[in-house]
Amino acid sequence: MGMQSSRTILASTVIALALTAACGDDESPNTEPCDPLDTLRIEYLARRDSGELLLVLHPEADALEVELVRLFYGPEERVVERRIDAFERQRDGGTTHIFFQLDGTDADAFFPVELDGTAFMDGPPTLTVDDETFDLELIASPIGGDADAAQALEQAQFECLRQEPTPSEGGDGPRAYAPRSSGT
Repeated sequence: MGMQSSRTILASTVIALALTAACGDDESPNTEPCDPLDTLRIEYLARRDSGELLLVLHPEADALEVELVRLFYGPEERVVERRIDAFERQRDGGTTHIFFQLDGTDADAFFPVELDGTAFMDGPPTLTVDDETFDLELIASPIGGDADAAQALEQAQFECLRQEPTPSEGGDGPRAYAPRSSGT
């Protein structure tokens, strides 16, 4: 494989997702109770000081398929799937920004990766809503593993965005997301 410019590499690693079907706001009847942990793998799990969980999931696979990434946020009693606007992963070992809608407001979940001598380690994650940034307690990540995730999610009640019908049902499903050019 030939050498790629850093711009090409960056452009190929910045993946943006646009919602192509109307999902309504986060409090809409377009959610339904679900158990996403049945079929999806934890990518990140973090908790705010105020207790809300931030959970990022994707299908079991060796490679992360960003089109299928799902994000949930809320208190244990109502952890609701949120619309993802963009998912960006850098080539520094995995620093990730996930831009999503939180009750009609732009939000950015940031999961940095730092180099500690010769090994990558998780940096301190944050959640920015509008211009306010909150520290997150990281519970699970691709680097740190997910040994504590089961206990942290034991009481969680999930609500998923309603899925679009599959092609055999006359729709474009199974997800309501489609790739969008990031412009970089």
